Amino acid sequence: MESHYRFGFDSYAPQLLDISNDEVLRLGIEVLDKNWMKTRGAPGFPFSTFLNSGEVNGIVSYCAGFVGMQPACGYYLYRYGLETGDNVCKLKGEQLLDFWATKSPMPSGLPRVFYSHVNHDFIDYDGGGTQFNDLRNMQGGLEAMIEAWMTAEKHAPGRKGSWLRYCRNAADWLVLKQNGDGSFAKSYSSDGAVYDKGKMLTPCLVRFLTQMYAVTHIKKYKTAALKAGDYCLKQIHNPYCYMGCVIDQSYVVDRESGQKMVEAALCLYDLTGKEQWIEVARQAAYYSMSFCYVWNIPPQPGKSMPISSDKTTVGLTLITSSHSGGDCGLAYNSFEFFRLYVLTGDPYMLRFAQILEKNTKHTMDFDGKLGYAYRGYQTEAWGMRIPRGSGVNIWLPWLTATSLDPLMRMKDAYGVLEIEDAVALPLDELRRLDAAYGATQGLK
Repeated sequence: MESHYRFGFDSYAPQLLDISNDEVLRLGIEVLDKNWMKTRGAPGFPFSTFLNSGEVNGIVSYCAGFVGMQPACGYYLYRYGLETGDNVCKLKGEQLLDFWATKSPMPSGLPRVFYSHVNHDFIDYDGGGTQFNDLRNMQGGLEAMIEAWMTAEKHAPGRKGSWLRYCRNAADWLVLKQNGDGSFAKSYSSDGAVYDKGKMLTPCLVRFLTQMYAVTHIKKYKTAALKAGDYCLKQIHNPYCYMGCVIDQSYVVDRESGQKMVEAALCLYDLTGKEQWIEVARQAAYYSMSFCYVWNIPPQPGKSMPISSDKTTVGLTLITSSHSGGDCGLAYNSFEFFRLYVLTGDPYMLRFAQILEKNTKHTMDFDGKLGYAYRGYQTEAWGMRIPRGSGVNIWLPWLTATSLDPLMRMKDAYGVLEIEDAVALPLDELRRLDAAYGATQGLK
């Protein structure tokens, strides 16, 4: 499969979009700054807004991860504000993170993931009947919170202990809930009872548990991560079974399950130094790559998605095997694909990382040609089937997270925002920097 994919990739020879990551960062922060809101004491970002008007689409609600990414987007604002002296961004991000750290957790430590502006409280039911308190949403919120806490520690040590307590209590609760085979149930009600006992979301927790071990050196977090890894090796990697992480289309074969396995496997390599986890990450990476278009499908005129002729589908990926919607979601992992290049020397990992870094921005209005309310807006999905050109005319917070998250990780690991700048360093130096990052998960 890998050799066939490489042949196809070389045959199409996809070209990179020319866009600066400094510009991507600026546009992303602008979107978050302008869309930040506060309703009855609850700060956050609307669930979705219309691309052309910027108006809120329907009732406001907040999700911790998946399509909501509330704490993550708060973290990007907070970090940007601290690093640039922008006090407005800092305070907006800080308020949002404080809200989740104090209002989301149950006394047991369970982190609730869905806030309703109808109820003005955290609730189990998300309105679509698909989520409750699921691992995918937990992952998005908890990883962002521990990363925000460490950012705070670098600038004002000891000031944000509530953020760390939130993560510690959640990690302790999750360790208690881990099944004997190393897996975790997909979702839980607020009383801690299992709501959906499916196990395919287990990879989603490995990075958070690894981060908690890196920060606290508490062995049970490492043990839990390794047990989860053993389950993933046996039940996901070996049978080549990547499914379930697109939580609103439960248990279909999907791209995002491959992404989460890449993230998990790299963390397991960082914890153990065992080369088998590099191979696990590579397999999941090539699987995820197979969902990506490396040729252009020209849109047809008159459709709802006004993509101009110089925008292409190169870099967009199918989301699941059950429909033909494509998005920019694999952009989340340009950093992990670059890590795989550093660790293996595989040139296809480098070339693909650059595709994800650059070409996924074709759906961004970076040049102003799409007429969006903000140049950093992106469409959630675009139809890749015939007739081509129809899209989802809304922005959700996860779209901005896909652009900003890998930039933060590149800076933490290699000190630069651009892969082009990182790859200019000798490979031995990149591997030295990567080892230092792996030991701390960038939390230093």
